[in-house]
Amino acid sequence: MRLLQIDYFLAVAETLNFTSAASQLYISQPALSKQIALLEKELGVKLFYRSSRKVELTEAGRQFETDLRDIRGQLEQAKKRVMQMGGTAVPQFRMACYDGAAVDDFLPQIFELFRRKLPGTEVSLFRGNFPENWKALDEGNADLLLTLNTGDLQHESCTVKHLFKRNAALIYSKRSALAGKDPLTISDFDSELFLILPEKMDISLYRMGIKNLRLLGIQPERILEEENFVTLLTDLSVGKGFALLTEEVAEQRPGLCAYMLDDSYGVDVVAMWKKTHVLAAEMEHWLMAPELQEQ
Repeated sequence: MRLLQIDYFLAVAETLNFTSAASQLYISQPALSKQIALLEKELGVKLFYRSSRKVELTEAGRQFETDLRDIRGQLEQAKKRVMQMGGTAVPQFRMACYDGAAVDDFLPQIFELFRRKLPGTEVSLFRGNFPENWKALDEGNADLLLTLNTGDLQHESCTVKHLFKRNAALIYSKRSALAGKDPLTISDFDSELFLILPEKMDISLYRMGIKNLRLLGIQPERILEEENFVTLLTDLSVGKGFALLTEEVAEQRPGLCAYMLDDSYGVDVVAMWKKTHVLAAEMEHWLMAPELQEQ
């Protein structure tokens, strides 16, 4: 069994979708399937139940996933310790944050908090999309992950800490015809173009957006999956459709407006880290800082 096969297995175990896992790993789906088959042959046990509709872990597969995640965490900590003992590098603490539309009101405070708590350590920041951030945390390339709780954070190897809640809103441009409605109602969003991040970026976030759209009773003209946040915000700014985001997006961009929704449509911002991390207990305490709770 090679380390690369471990990465492949854990990617499929997390996504339960060979196509999605192959995309995250930047390999073809047939190549991924072949490696999983070789791994199962070597171990002499089935790791996944496969059908035309879904993929599930077998009992052996679930145990294998748990054990491998623990081992990976131990390997990462062993690497850090030996590097520090050998004096080969300045201690590193790496934060990953979702590349969201509005994080400037909390990200600088958290970044500065960890710089104060970790003197002599180089604190670095990585902002990527959801799959990139998950991969960084899973592979030990991120010590702390700041992300959105879309209702699918059941990772036994990680601690999940609620930081604060974001209020949801329908965001549109002052250039849009929606801006001329007085009063503006939910029904005015019917037959408008709905902008959303693609399912491949984060399936839970995508499904939550579509579900909330239906709960609001909005039937858009069509749904456009944007490539990333930057493209989505650009299209919004020029008056193209509307999106379901958080109110901070409009607050930080003068050209955008927000139609506020009730609390049931909000989303939590959470911090995540491996339970095996050497600073696990400290992070739990540090993230209770008053300045973070006031968000």
